[in-house]
Amino acid sequence: MTRTPPPAPPGWTPPPRERTTPRTHARALGRGAAAPVLAAIRRRSGRTILWTPPSLGGGNHLYMWLWAWEQRRAGHEAAVLLQPGMEAWIAMFPALGELTVDRAAVPFTAQRREIWHQGFDEFGQDTLDGFLDDAILGSSAFAELLAAADAERAPLTLNIRRGDYYTDATFRRRYGMDIRAYALAALEAAGADPADAFGLQVVSDDPAWCADQVPAWLPAARVRIAPADEGPFGNLARLAASERLILANSTFSYWAGYLKNRWDAREGRESLVVAPRFHVRTIGEGRAWQLAPAWTVVENAEQEMVRQP
Repeated sequence: MTRTPPPAPPGWTPPPRERTTPRTHARALGRGAAAPVLAAIRRRSGRTILWTPPSLGGGNHLYMWLWAWEQRRAGHEAAVLLQPGMEAWIAMFPALGELTVDRAAVPFTAQRREIWHQGFDEFGQDTLDGFLDDAILGSSAFAELLAAADAERAPLTLNIRRGDYYTDATFRRRYGMDIRAYALAALEAAGADPADAFGLQVVSDDPAWCADQVPAWLPAARVRIAPADEGPFGNLARLAASERLILANSTFSYWAGYLKNRWDAREGRESLVVAPRFHVRTIGEGRAWQLAPAWTVVENAEQEMVRQP
């Protein structure tokens, strides 16, 4: 199946065009003439570099690292181009560093490809599980975070994605949804009646907003907002260790769902993950293509954009 690539990431703009002069025009003509030859040389190269765009987050990068890991397992020489922001992920998950290459070390003859690799049917459960075991759960530093989160395992966790989805007008039009309407429907799908008293943990990149909004949606519930200072890896461990997990429409959240499923399988536990059908309005009529078949899906692809702050 042919897939439309995702839109440009938040905060990314193309570089300014080079000012045209006789010299730069001549260089451009030379590059144009050499392009077919260079392309032929690179096609014969045994090495492929996934040419990552700048300014992406860890959730998008993980799909790219998954592709490189899968290629390596198949006997191909492949790597992901290092970009700012990857360093913290490589420090937490050292196996990702083995799949990454600095631009200065990229051979001139290596193929350069742009691959997003986010459709679940592009990699499948077996490949995903192998990557999680090797690259993520194989990290001793992350294993400590996961063990700590598992020791105080929350019965139900809601992940809320805010950030530039709502502060940037363009991305709000693309990714914004009625979080309250989705959360209430997802809670019911997870077996919680919003009118009853139950414990709910909320993990978000905007805990202040959640502390102001979520208790008003669920006046009978005991709402606990996760600490703001534990960072993305603490958040990831907390999400994966929850008994029941409700995801947001973000790649980081999807990886928390994948990780929870794998961690539960290794521990011999049942695993319940609820996800929104909606991901982004500009692709596939809004329907997410990253969702695992085992997840319970809330059919909210046509929901109106959020009217809340």
